[in-house]
Amino acid sequence: MTLNFKETSIKNKETIIFLHSEMLASWIWEEQSKEFSDYHCIMPDLPGHGESQIQNKFTINDSSIELINLIERNIPNKPIHLVGISLGAQVILNALIKLNTNVKSIVLINPIISDYNQKIRFQNTLKWILDSYMSNKDLIFYIKAYLRYYGIKKSNIEKIKYSSNKITDDNLRNIMTQTLLFNLPNNLENNQIPILILAGNKDHIHIKHSVEIIKEKTKNSHAYIVPKMLKLGNMTNTKLFNEILRNWLNEKQLPNNLIPI
Repeated sequence: MTLNFKETSIKNKETIIFLHSEMLASWIWEEQSKEFSDYHCIMPDLPGHGESQIQNKFTINDSSIELINLIERNIPNKPIHLVGISLGAQVILNALIKLNTNVKSIVLINPIISDYNQKIRFQNTLKWILDSYMSNKDLIFYIKAYLRYYGIKKSNIEKIKYSSNKITDDNLRNIMTQTLLFNLPNNLENNQIPILILAGNKDHIHIKHSVEIIKEKTKNSHAYIVPKMLKLGNMTNTKLFNEILRNWLNEKQLPNNLIPI
């Protein structure tokens, strides 16, 4: 397959690829595509999401291959920065050891990894999520609850409904299973690409634990807790998110209120 993607400011010298979280689509990066108009911005729909529909089962490995293919087909010679939230971060991590030397930096937001001690609890959580979501995914009250939890503006109701309806029931199970039971690939200690890893102080403790593990096992990485930020901080705390990303891209000091891990 070929990933569907939106792009802006094509003629700029450096590219940022923004990868969305599970269950959503490329539209979540609209504010960043405006703010970073001095970069060539690419915002793909990951496989099984948005307009990137698939016939086979969703897997993070296949998504990583499609990310690499997108880079090789469209921007083989430009310097690239990768930014991913949750599932998007997992896709980047899975592709990390295969990425070409054009990738200058990486930002991972709220990556989730599983470990042996968490698998049984996560499998139970997965069953609860699927049972709840499968029966309610088209209902407006579910979407409103999603908006309230993450602090997203009500104006995004139709976009979230669109994203929900684009995901088949079979792929819903595959996406959630892959996301909750994701394991770090091997050989990350050989990584040479600078990586910034972020979690919000309001996020679940397991996300923060995941960030600690990734930092420990990945060479050349920096990790921080971001005050007053949840999973979709690019939408709910846009100004701070953009400031962090801008400073990271320009190799400047990050905001003082970030808490190092």
